[in-house]
Amino acid sequence: MNKIKSYILNGQGLGIKYLAALAILASLVFAIFVRVEGASYIPYAQEVAEQMLPIKIVDGKIVEPLNTFKMAQIRVEGKSSPLALPLVLDTRVSNLDANLLPEGVYVTRTNIYTVTKNQIKVIKFEGDNYLPKGDYTEVFKSWLNWSAFILGVCGIVLLFVLYFILTMFYALCAQLIAKIARRDMNFECRMRLCALVLVAAYIIFLPLSFIGINSTLLFFAAVICALAWFIIKCAPCKVCAQAEAKIEVVEKKAQPTAKKPAPHKAKTAVKKEEVKADVKDVVAEKKEEPKAHTPAKKKPGRKPAAKKVVKKATQASKTAKTKAENK
Repeated sequence: MNKIKSYILNGQGLGIKYLAALAILASLVFAIFVRVEGASYIPYAQEVAEQMLPIKIVDGKIVEPLNTFKMAQIRVEGKSSPLALPLVLDTRVSNLDANLLPEGVYVTRTNIYTVTKNQIKVIKFEGDNYLPKGDYTEVFKSWLNWSAFILGVCGIVLLFVLYFILTMFYALCAQLIAKIARRDMNFECRMRLCALVLVAAYIIFLPLSFIGINSTLLFFAAVICALAWFIIKCAPCKVCAQAEAKIEVVEKKAQPTAKKPAPHKAKTAVKKEEVKADVKDVVAEKKEEPKAHTPAKKKPGRKPAAKKVVKKATQASKTAKTKAENK
């Protein structure tokens, strides 16, 4: 809980990485669900293909089968009579009044009509084509795989945009909740808060929806607001957070820290020690070397200093004797 509060109050960004992770997870789960559940409908699709085919088109018109009316049906386990599908092949006519048709797909001699509550589409046949009767199981599996992949990729983008818009909406709601709870939170803090709360809510409700437990949008929004209220109420106010931060800074400064020499000083000290060691080695080598005895060169015309001293001493002793005799 402390890490969550620290991220909300002192974190960076708007929590986009969590929304992106949620979008990827939800899209991946949806794509897997489509692939797994769709595989169970492939036998029914093959059954419908066997009923409707073969179809031969020449110059934009169906020539085989002619003057035929077929409605697709599938046999469902547990039911005695087959289930009729909204797929009709009627080559007795070329055009239909689509406004009078119920929802479904209608194939005539020259057109395909798709009728829904919102719109009606008409597709005209062109050129030549032939769809023989056969086993299309592998074709249906390939279509299913590509459909799951495309839905998964598109779902990541669409869900991320949806989650970001919902986070901004709940951030506005969190502003009102923060005022009621007497907490001062800026927009970025509220966005991080609502991003985490939205992710938590979807992690709770998505597994429940797959097992058949669905919830209304009002209940979902109420749960998100309740989680936001709980976190905002537990979060410290801005003044308290600043005071705690100052206390931490003071405690860090009060702790004794061993002073480490600067890197350049340490390098110079190492170099000095190395130079001293080299000098000592050189001096020791010079001392160990034997000295070569070379005869001293005597300069002509000069006497050594020691002889002068001896001469002066003898003269002084002679003068002292003569003085003693005279006395």
